[in-house]
Amino acid sequence: MNTNTSTIAGSNFTTTSSLTTLFINSTSTMIHTTLSTLITTTFQPTTNETFSQANDTGRGPSCRTTPLDAERVFLIFCYIVIFVVTIAGNGIIIYVVNCYRNIKTAFNLLIVNMAVADILDAVAASPTSISFFIVGRRFPSGAIGEIICKLQMFIQDVSISASVLTLTVIAVDRYFAIVHVLRRPMGVRSVMRAICAIWVVSGLTFMYEFYRMRLVPYGKDAVTCTVVWGVDDPETVNLLFMTDMLMKLIFHYVLPLVVMIIVYTIILLHLWQRKAPGELSDNHQKRLERQKRKVIKMLVTIVTAFAVCWFPVHFNHVMITFHWERYRCALPMGVIMAFYMVAHANAAINPCLYLIFNQNFRDGFKHIFNKIHRRDITIIERTSTTRDVISNATAIPNIGYHPSTPQLTRLNASSSGDEMADSKL
Repeated sequence: MNTNTSTIAGSNFTTTSSLTTLFINSTSTMIHTTLSTLITTTFQPTTNETFSQANDTGRGPSCRTTPLDAERVFLIFCYIVIFVVTIAGNGIIIYVVNCYRNIKTAFNLLIVNMAVADILDAVAASPTSISFFIVGRRFPSGAIGEIICKLQMFIQDVSISASVLTLTVIAVDRYFAIVHVLRRPMGVRSVMRAICAIWVVSGLTFMYEFYRMRLVPYGKDAVTCTVVWGVDDPETVNLLFMTDMLMKLIFHYVLPLVVMIIVYTIILLHLWQRKAPGELSDNHQKRLERQKRKVIKMLVTIVTAFAVCWFPVHFNHVMITFHWERYRCALPMGVIMAFYMVAHANAAINPCLYLIFNQNFRDGFKHIFNKIHRRDITIIERTSTTRDVISNATAIPNIGYHPSTPQLTRLNASSSGDEMADSKL
């Protein structure tokens, strides 16, 4: 009896333990499945299309999605605006400095150099980005495709490098001009040598783009432009990829930004410790101090715009370099492409800041606008005069009418006045 009772009790205990174990296993499986579903939903692409960067990085397949249609339209519109504003705005800056001697200074030549770099960046980046949103990764084939593939990345890198180095040179130039007053600031020749050095260093630094940017088969009958390191070992490819990303991060963002922050902090402290303009006795000295403060305010704003616009791209590079497996699917492709759009928008923001903070550039812009406006009015008046002459000659053919020229004389005088105004600006 006791034996049967113990047997029954043991079997009940075994059954209870089995049920408990089964319940725990089922619960853990359900929790694991739920978490896996949540992670998959969060980090996997929302569409079946993928943007493969396996050839670009050599770091395995990517699950990033291509931009959605609405994102494509928005990004195309933004790149068109960036392209137009960059070309027009920086073109005006170059024209104003080149045409008017009173602002053709050594400092403004550095501004012109930045404007040239920004234009090159827009020419290289905007068309290729718009093409990507329209036709995807397909690229022209043949020799033309090879040239475009290598040049577009080379020009982008060189122009960005030249722009950043110019910002750094401007900061150093302002430091010596304001803090070390007794030291002679950079003259035109020194600035021209610095500009040549900037472009030579930038060009030599990115000569490797001509080697690694190549056309590779894409799909059945297409090719695409991508990075090919020419190395089969995945670890070596990863090392090259990480080195490239880190070098661009350090030398095109972190190091120049640190130098500019230190230099402008010293300049601001120096200006703060000096007498305020209201305490100075000489009116000329007051005006110089105000001009210095305006220039520094403009330059600090430009550096801030550079830091803000380029931060998302470099953050993206850092995450790809050090947290690839966790980050590669975390953000939609539209967001990643928006990072690059904001970075290239910096080229369109710079001329707007010049016009906002610099009275000479504003005066030059107004003069150009007024000149174009007056030319339009002149063309309209000349067209109207010609029509009146033809109409009168047709209506009164027998009185020997010959159109007098007082209005044309007035227009010519007005044109001469415009030319004199141009020479005086």
